[in-house]
Amino acid sequence: SVTDLFRSNSKSFGKPHFYIDGFAERVNDTSIIYSDPTNLESYNIFYTSFSPLVNNFFDLPAKYGDIDYMADAGDQIYTAQNSKIGKIQVDKSLTTTASASDTLNLSREVLNSARFYLEDVGTDGNPESVTWANNTLYFVDKSRGVVASAGEQGMQFISSAGIDKFFKRYFKKHGNQEVRITTGYNPFSEELLVSLMKESNTNERV
Repeated sequence: SVTDLFRSNSKSFGKPHFYIDGFAERVNDTSIIYSDPTNLESYNIFYTSFSPLVNNFFDLPAKYGDIDYMADAGDQIYTAQNSKIGKIQVDKSLTTTASASDTLNLSREVLNSARFYLEDVGTDGNPESVTWANNTLYFVDKSRGVVASAGEQGMQFISSAGIDKFFKRYFKKHGNQEVRITTGYNPFSEELLVSLMKESNTNERV
């Protein structure tokens, strides 16, 4: 029965699903899918409502690899892919003028205008290496042997401050091994902490 309060012959078949002929399930590791909007002042929750009748997704270039991490920066989202860091506008769009300057516009689309940093570095399949602090994305790219940060001031290579050779030498030595890379940010000393551990022995200091 629909409820346990009275006897009935009705049956509940669960949540209705759409059927679209010719469609098939696929895994897209470079796509962001979002639900229907939810009014915070309402009791109706739509966080699990994904209607196929609207284009509720935003694709990033597959050539940059899988999406490892996303960070909420208010009116934009920072994305970390295997070999690229980018920013996506939320409810806004950017238009580039002839003078190469960007104009911010309102948009009906939820996600718009992906912009990428010029540097070809990313999180290289290590989302645990990302730390989000002070509207800045800190991360480690083990393939290129660098520790970097991406923010409103652009991309900065932190490892170039005297420790560049150490990281390149370490990742070259352990390139064929699974290495767990974690980072953390100390707001009091304004320091970025980087831990390098072998997956087979994560509790051992290296």
